[in-house]
Amino acid sequence: MAQLERHVGNEGAAQLLENDDFKAIQKASKKYPLFVNNFFMKRARSFMNTVLKDALGIEHYWGRVEFAPVRGQIHLHMLGIAKDKAYLNDFYKAKTMEDKAIVVDKYAREKLDMVADIDIKDDDRKYFPVHP
Repeated sequence: MAQLERHVGNEGAAQLLENDDFKAIQKASKKYPLFVNNFFMKRARSFMNTVLKDALGIEHYWGRVEFAPVRGQIHLHMLGIAKDKAYLNDFYKAKTMEDKAIVVDKYAREKLDMVADIDIKDDDRKYFPVHP
């Protein structure tokens, strides 16, 4: 995005983006949604073809990309069907949404070493989060 801002002669915005200024990132994501979407879809396809299909054994999936209206954060809503549904037994047994969330959180942390509330360290494949 900094390159795009420089291309249109906005050096100040480019420098703010390079310094990870949150407001500048929000503004640029709204200003250049096509580029954000293109980058996001590359990441989402990689996630779907590795984590969903290989690690989780998802056979079929459907997804919808959405930009959050207030902050412009792009995200993906997904629905998937697994080849083997045995790993979801605890999820199906859970009665409340809170219990289901606990099951999914436990699975993501213990089986996939994933959490949604960590900072990505520049796509460093050797970085492993430390869970509290």
